[in-house]
Amino acid sequence: MKIKHDERIDPQDWRFVPADPDPDFDADHNRQVIDRTIKKSEAYRRKKMRQFNEGVGQRSEAIATYLQSVKAGGKTSDVDKFFGRRELARLRGQEVLGIIKNATQK
Repeated sequence: MKIKHDERIDPQDWRFVPADPDPDFDADHNRQVIDRTIKKSEAYRRKKMRQFNEGVGQRSEAIATYLQSVKAGGKTSDVDKFFGRRELARLRGQEVLGIIKNATQK
């Protein structure tokens, strides 16, 4: 039996093309599944970027406040004294909590 190959398929890939195509294959359904998967993937990526940016933003804001204080000749240039042990622990704890949440969601 001679198989007629589609011109859009590279000749080196012809060995992967089945001789008898699936009779239940629906190109429209296949396209819908692909579109839905892409939309879910993009939504998940946006959610993760938003979470990441929120965490980075909070830490960046704290660092910017510290640097402005040092530039203005603040009383202390020691990070531990400026923020205090509790605030540094809180900022670090939020970062660790985010890592744990991401690991449990996978």
